[in-house]
Amino acid sequence: MHQKSQQQSRLLSLPRELRNRIYTLTFCSHVATVCELGVVRHGGSIIGTCQLARAEATPLYYKHITFLVHDFGALRYWLGGLDEGRRKAVSGILWVAPRVSYGPMPSVLNLREELEGWELRLGKGVLESTELGILGEGYRADEEEGEA
Repeated sequence: MHQKSQQQSRLLSLPRELRNRIYTLTFCSHVATVCELGVVRHGGSIIGTCQLARAEATPLYYKHITFLVHDFGALRYWLGGLDEGRRKAVSGILWVAPRVSYGPMPSVLNLREELEGWELRLGKGVLESTELGILGEGYRADEEEGEA
């Protein structure tokens, strides 16, 4: 969107606090799938409307979307491609273990250790696991390290 179009945008004419609330409501309760190639399929199309909306909404997108992962290699590839700011903004990754396994499946703790080994640190609480609908150990990104 060009600067003239941005000036005419009703969304961008709203106060920043209200725009942030709209962005947050747009992303809350949404799930984005990290595909086999590390590509994220999502409905964050508001991010693509103009540069200003992208700059304002992108941090809120990573904070409020839950990223669904079936493939550990894809998770590693995707996280490795994010800049540090976006990676730190990620607040929810749900690892879905397949019902049928053809080999050893990594646990949440193994996943976390491997990610940290690649220096892809996640906030406390970001990674959760589920198998057959049972949630495993998880951390919340808003909890500080060392808090009980």
